[in-house]
Amino acid sequence: MLLNCLTPLALLSLGSPTFPPADPRLVEAPAGIGVRPAVPGPPDTKGWYGTPYANSLTTTNFGLSWQDGDATEEQAARAAAALEAAWTELVEREGWAPPVSSDTYLLWILLVDDISATGYTTEYTTDEYPDGYPVIYLNTTMAGDEGFWTTLASHEFHHAIQYAMRDYGSGGAEESWYWEASATWAANLVEPDTASLDYISAWYATESTDPYTSTEGSHQYGMFVFNAWLDTGGMLGEGTMQRVWEAGAAAPESSWRTVLEESTGLWADALWSTFAAAYGNDTYWRSDTWFDPDKPRLIPGRTLEGETGELGSAYYFAPDTVDVDVVSADGFSVSGPGITALGDSRWTVPAGTTLALTGIATHGAAWSITATAHTGSDTGDVEDTGDVEDTGATDDTGATDETGKDPGSGRRQDAPEDGAGCGCATTGPTGPTLALGATLLVIARRRRRIVDLRA
Repeated sequence: MLLNCLTPLALLSLGSPTFPPADPRLVEAPAGIGVRPAVPGPPDTKGWYGTPYANSLTTTNFGLSWQDGDATEEQAARAAAALEAAWTELVEREGWAPPVSSDTYLLWILLVDDISATGYTTEYTTDEYPDGYPVIYLNTTMAGDEGFWTTLASHEFHHAIQYAMRDYGSGGAEESWYWEASATWAANLVEPDTASLDYISAWYATESTDPYTSTEGSHQYGMFVFNAWLDTGGMLGEGTMQRVWEAGAAAPESSWRTVLEESTGLWADALWSTFAAAYGNDTYWRSDTWFDPDKPRLIPGRTLEGETGELGSAYYFAPDTVDVDVVSADGFSVSGPGITALGDSRWTVPAGTTLALTGIATHGAAWSITATAHTGSDTGDVEDTGDVEDTGATDDTGATDETGKDPGSGRRQDAPEDGAGCGCATTGPTGPTLALGATLLVIARRRRRIVDLRA
């Protein structure tokens, strides 16, 4: 089963009244849906917001309904159980705001077999909900795969939550990538032991050099690995993705790049570079079960050419310890075990590790990378302890603490203090938190180069 959610098309259709939707149901509610009941239901219970079809099943928070032949009771029961599990994890345990209308009514789930996708979530408007209330469509032809069917339900439920937090017209054409990356990771949060979604990592790995906002080749779903790193990578901590969405709700006109920076207190180049190093070296959550990107080998005497889109990353593997020189006219960062830096320099890549090069300029970056036998020199090297050596190579721009970052931490100067709002450790750094200070030190000292390269 391959995840194919039409929610981005729903966002486009809802945000462009003159845009002809591929399916009228993307913007128009089927008959009987979205009608206030004539007679109120029993107290402390949720009723239908409208009239269910011939077949229906209700739980505490959801109303599943389908026409004859579109679904079975067994399919509906499995979807209902998955949806309630998602409610318990996301709303009750993690504290996400519930979808609009779900405080009073059952959340509508329509089981259908005639859509050209695995499912989607859209919004309809009524006098009672002029800004819209969500309705989820699940394609029952996908119900044969148990793991896929349950994670699909969780994925679409998270979309219903997203509609309550951020307007679908906020970020323009680049808005939907983070909706899909977040809903896919949310399904993993609901079922942390599932392997049903591991295949989706390939949609990042095979196109890792694409711009971070790309929706080509299902890249947006594959970007769930970035959200997984935010929540579990040891940098920012559990609930980071949720804080990103809360910040996005408070700044509806901001791009996701800006929202991510402001909600984490770290510049996007630091976020993506450190993520790339972790993904390439399988150092967080279950990344060792995910697909690897293509990794050309760094062989002494070999020069390789590479390029990426904005915040895309290329990966290189060192079979033996080598020194590398990277040359580019564009903005990029180099990251790997114990090293994250900006710009041209020479770095040592330990044997058996992966180096990532990330394009930090809005137009991406292109470069050449040359490997040579390790000489043991200390220019640009990073000690195995994770500490960045205080060499002249770390600060060739003259930028110090007035550069917009707190030197030595990589944090924005306007970031919350003592880790508030960004999940940063508030006590003495150890383990992954110590590595954060080390890996971001060079970026902190080169802020002026980032300003020049983002034009």
